[in-house]
Amino acid sequence: MSGEDLVRHGRMRGVVMSTTESQAQIQLSGCGQPGTFGVSAFGPVIGQGKAPAVQTAPLRQEIGRLRRRLRQSHLDSVMALVAALEAKDPHTERHSTQVAIYAEHLATAAGIGSAEVEVLVIAALLHDIGKIAVPDAILLKPGRLTPPEFEIIKLHPARGVEILRRMGFLERELPLVLHHHEWFNGRGYPAGLSGEAIPLGARILQVADCIDAMLSPRTYKKAIGVEEAIAELHRWRGIQFDPDIADSAVAMLERQPEEALEICPGLVSALGIAAETTP
Repeated sequence: MSGEDLVRHGRMRGVVMSTTESQAQIQLSGCGQPGTFGVSAFGPVIGQGKAPAVQTAPLRQEIGRLRRRLRQSHLDSVMALVAALEAKDPHTERHSTQVAIYAEHLATAAGIGSAEVEVLVIAALLHDIGKIAVPDAILLKPGRLTPPEFEIIKLHPARGVEILRRMGFLERELPLVLHHHEWFNGRGYPAGLSGEAIPLGARILQVADCIDAMLSPRTYKKAIGVEEAIAELHRWRGIQFDPDIADSAVAMLERQPEEALEICPGLVSALGIAAETTP
């Protein structure tokens, strides 16, 4: 580990610590936790009083670059866990990517801004990370789960939040991961929220997750067709699914089913990944 002191007029104002080329932690006086940056921190780092923009701009750009690199490194690590999780069961391979694709389509149709769409896409990619803590005997069981086994499965949203919270920069994604199994009528888990008390992003994830679950085979069931999936969306509208989001999903599938399998720009830009559509 190496460190470089930021010094002005003989006084140390901060330290830039780096561990590897791909990871860095920055701690500036007045900035709080490593990886947390604020405009107020830049003045003291450069010198007393207001510093010329020409001096602060390069440092501001470098901090932004290092922060993005650290964020990408952490996300790469978590996505490696997701890949390992999905590799356990060929039926769930690329499930998270597919849910992210559906979620972006639905969010865009709902008029959600690009920044919020990015949050939703990242939450979709990470929504099942808590299943890492579920025993394989339950996760890969070919038949129906027993009530005790299902209670263990129901812990995965909270376990996922426990894992992701340690990363320190996914605060906006955490509620979506935690509540993506809430039902519109309040019969879901883990908190039994209902209606608009469920975060909008989590309501979108609920629908997106179920679309992929219906259209894909699992160890315990066969895939169903688009028409049957549409019927299920109508059936559970206002019960499991937000009515407006369910209607949007039906319109998406009725308009052009294969459109739902296309890679969305937000999915690529959110993480810089080059995902491929399912053959």
